[in-house]
Amino acid sequence: TQQIIQFSSELNAADQETLVEAVALRPAVRTSSWGVLVGTALVAYLTLMGIGLFVDFNERGQIWVLLGALVCGVIMLFGASAKRRRQGVARGSDFFSERIVTLDAQGLKVRRNGEESQIEWSAVQSMSKTPTHLFVWRGDYRAELFPLAHLPQGLAQDDVLATIESWSKVPVDTAPPLANLNKTAAQSSAATTRISLLKLISLAAVPLGVWVGLGWLQAGPDARFHSFGLPGIVWYSLPVLFAGWAFSATSAETLDIRRGFVIALLTLVGVLLGKFALDYVGLFGVAQTHDQTTILLFLLTVSLLLLFSRLVSGRVQWPGVLCALLLGVGFFWVDQQTYVNARVWAPAVPERVGRAARAKKPAQHREKLLFSQSGRIDRVLEAMDTQGASPQAFFVGFAGYGRQKVFAEEIKFAANVLDTKFAIADRSLYLLNDRRSLTQTPLASVTALGYGLERVGQLMDVEEDLLVLSLSSHGSDAPLLSVINSGLGFDDLTGRALKSALDNSGIKWRVIIISACYAGAFIEPLADPHSLIITSAAADRTSFGCSDKRDLTYFGEAFYRDALPTVDSLQAAFGVAKDLVTEREIAEGFKPSLPQIHVGAAIEDKLADFLSLESSY
Repeated sequence: TQQIIQFSSELNAADQETLVEAVALRPAVRTSSWGVLVGTALVAYLTLMGIGLFVDFNERGQIWVLLGALVCGVIMLFGASAKRRRQGVARGSDFFSERIVTLDAQGLKVRRNGEESQIEWSAVQSMSKTPTHLFVWRGDYRAELFPLAHLPQGLAQDDVLATIESWSKVPVDTAPPLANLNKTAAQSSAATTRISLLKLISLAAVPLGVWVGLGWLQAGPDARFHSFGLPGIVWYSLPVLFAGWAFSATSAETLDIRRGFVIALLTLVGVLLGKFALDYVGLFGVAQTHDQTTILLFLLTVSLLLLFSRLVSGRVQWPGVLCALLLGVGFFWVDQQTYVNARVWAPAVPERVGRAARAKKPAQHREKLLFSQSGRIDRVLEAMDTQGASPQAFFVGFAGYGRQKVFAEEIKFAANVLDTKFAIADRSLYLLNDRRSLTQTPLASVTALGYGLERVGQLMDVEEDLLVLSLSSHGSDAPLLSVINSGLGFDDLTGRALKSALDNSGIKWRVIIISACYAGAFIEPLADPHSLIITSAAADRTSFGCSDKRDLTYFGEAFYRDALPTVDSLQAAFGVAKDLVTEREIAEGFKPSLPQIHVGAAIEDKLADFLSLESSY
């Protein structure tokens, strides 16, 4: 039996990283790391939920934001403290200096730089070993590290460990190999090496350049630069900053926060390029829907986070990846509820007459565009198929707010779904305000709607045929619908103006579907025995989903996409859609919009006759 064991040991950077990783894998330390992760997710939820409510002018949003900020402060202090303790276990100017280690029945002594420290065996909590190292633990963050290769050469390792166990009365547990054991000293220090601020700023310019460049390509020839999108770029930089911090705060080793930013920035570049490819090329040449694009981008983000976390830090940072994904999903949800615009390029105005001419005669250009609208409406109506026997259905779609594509896309989608019920494909008039084009369809205005309804009425058998009118825009409880398109100065559509246009058309049977905030306020001026009116919200409630990144509003998704194709009547579709919308709004913390319906006493039988013909369509 050995009375004393003595050997010389000099540690290197690989040993340092091994000790830090071993500390990070201690149960209590792992609990603190996951606590930071869970806390960060909670911060993201509270803060982002609060921002979403605040943007929607909900007074509860301020409380959520303040609560999120408070929790954020606590988590940051906790995370910073835990990280300092993890990083501090192997710090100090004497960590790498040569030391003489002496072990005997009393404890262990370590002499370095002329100073000696002693640890009695009674102070040792546990011991563990890997294939290459022995760890003597005095606490979760305190350990002495001994490379097994440094033990006396003339003694078998098993004998030495058995002797230490007999002295300390503490068993030596066998731990699995640590990832860092396969690294060289240079590789081990890679994750902790600070990246210069200049390099980090240069890398940050890459996604910015990609965004600006792709925006220019998307805007098309003669695109115009607009600085109004610059604040939006700052908004979208927030998740990158949070993700970089999350990688550093939750990493098992001493991952420098700048390297966390590098992981987030490289992932952002890949996601931007992927989104551009999906929007303009598609997957294998096939265009994707909005939901499919979202799923594909999510999978791409996961893959890139895993890849770049391994390339930058030497290992996959699972807590950081999960935390970044939670932050990304939360930010995506808030972004869908807001109207942040980060585009710095605007498409050229269609039907350009030249910069000089347009600068000299802007009024003439607008006048020419507006004067052409009646002719465009006439050409659409002349192409309608009105030869069938009555009763027939005619569709008029009106998208009022041209600064966001969601309203125009909703009207197009609504027409496709309604065609399966009323066979309106050959008898449809679209009046759409859409910033992407001033020429694809006639523009939506109060004048155009009145003229279009009057001309449709002339083609219809007004006593027998059915009008299906779908409107989508922002709204107010005046009631009115917002009508905006490229600075053309349109008047908003009021309830009185809509009633006047319908009455002047002479059309008797009407189905009117309005998707807008406060749309229920239109029911009172429009209601009559021959009309069915469906609105996305009550007269005193807002509706949701009016984001430029969406193709349908919440109500549009529930009514047109999810409910109408599955039932046999508009009333049944409304009931299903109302339940779906209410459930979603409550789940997301919104005040329910309370969709409304008015069914005239005479129109129910009329609609039953139409829908009974669906199978023949």
